[in-house]
Amino acid sequence: MTKLNVLHSYQPDGHSCVPYCLYMVLKYLNSKHPGVTVPTIEQIAQTIGTTELGTDFNSIENINIVIDENMPSVEFKTDKTYPNWDSISKDIQD
Repeated sequence: MTKLNVLHSYQPDGHSCVPYCLYMVLKYLNSKHPGVTVPTIEQIAQTIGTTELGTDFNSIENINIVIDENMPSVEFKTDKTYPNWDSISKDIQD
């Protein structure tokens, strides 16, 4: 698995993990390809419907609405192949 040098953005609460993760990935992509749109964290959270309860997994792909004109093209797809956080963590460490 390729590891990327993604700069960390501090998450100030317990419910905005997904917007911050999307923001960090988009910032990384923009550093390599300046045509990639990087919305604010607030714009990302609003677009994907993040609330104080978190983000509905099925809403994550809504970020594509905001970044649909990126050059080069960027599109986020959700993948439900991980049954739990332990399997995600193991895959990241491998």
